[in-house]
Amino acid sequence: MRFLHFAAGYVFLCAFVLRLYWMVAGNEFARWTNFLPVTPTLFRRQLRQVWQVITTDLLELRVHPAEVKGHNALAAWTYTVVFLASIAQIATGFALYAAMSEAWLPQAFAWVGPLVGGDAHVRLWHHLLAWFFIVFALIHVYCPSFTMRSKARERSRR
Repeated sequence: MRFLHFAAGYVFLCAFVLRLYWMVAGNEFARWTNFLPVTPTLFRRQLRQVWQVITTDLLELRVHPAEVKGHNALAAWTYTVVFLASIAQIATGFALYAAMSEAWLPQAFAWVGPLVGGDAHVRLWHHLLAWFFIVFALIHVYCPSFTMRSKARERSRR
């Protein structure tokens, strides 16, 4: 079982590296500038869109959803948090692995343990981040179905 966990960690790292590449080389909807507001104007526009998505899709206070190509601003901000959580998950995972491996990759993360207060804290953060990804996956599956039901109700009212 431990081997599967380590293998999954390496697969997760490879997927993360591919996503990093795609943030630079991908289309306009996959690029990092689509997720991070790089100017105050873009930040204000994303903030307005986040509020519009919340009031339309989650609270159902508005009827007409925002027409957006690619990810809406709430999704972009959420994926930014997931990206940062992925970095922390990789760092804590390889930091824990560094105690039992002489390989260069885990040893490159050996500094994480002393930074956060020891292996017990690293393990706690790794565990909490795992639960973050589980909850994110559940919400990620639920929210589109909720939005589809909401849009279906809107079409039936016409």
